[in-house]
Amino acid sequence: MTMQTPAPLARLPLMEGNEPVAQIAHYDALILDPPYQRGSVWGPTRQRNLIRSLMQGIPTGAVYLNVRDGDDIPVAVVDGKQRIETVRAFLAGNLSVPASWFADEYVAATVTTLDGPYVTFNGLTEVGQRRFERARFTVLRSHLSTVEEEAALFELVNYGGLAQGDTDEDRAVIDDTCDGSGWVILNPQWPAGTLPHRERCAGCTRCDPDGERDW
Repeated sequence: MTMQTPAPLARLPLMEGNEPVAQIAHYDALILDPPYQRGSVWGPTRQRNLIRSLMQGIPTGAVYLNVRDGDDIPVAVVDGKQRIETVRAFLAGNLSVPASWFADEYVAATVTTLDGPYVTFNGLTEVGQRRFERARFTVLRSHLSTVEEEAALFELVNYGGLAQGDTDEDRAVIDDTCDGSGWVILNPQWPAGTLPHRERCAGCTRCDPDGERDW
């Protein structure tokens, strides 16, 4: 396959902005699964590290969106799917993080884990929730005409990343909250008659020592 181009390379017009993570996550008109995208490959450790980075103002890389003129769902996520899915999971209360990341006055309720108290977005006070929602993504928007052009941009943005189909590096470590079953139990001492708060394990070496399970 040739890497030659029919004409000299021109600068790609990209509109850059900084937008609140909650605004991007709640945007309904997003195509998260264009054909060139990888699946949902981040495990809980990597997801929590993203939330921590956002809370600390650490740059997390640009989210690339392509505006498709005329489509019913007009915006394709070229790069940033894992980050958007992680923020959506946290805002929906499906991802917990260490409660110590927040000042005591921002935490209303916690769940007990082997790693100490964790908190979901729903367990934060209104002020605590607003503090997270103010975190921002750098967003770059393009107006490419075809899916093929989007796929080419995806490859250029991810030239140094994992190849499609590679496993999440999270599985190379032991998750201390994993009980070996493939589930991370967050409150083992839950009240009688209620279900435990639990999340899917990333497939760490405790529950998947040979790397044979397909999560």
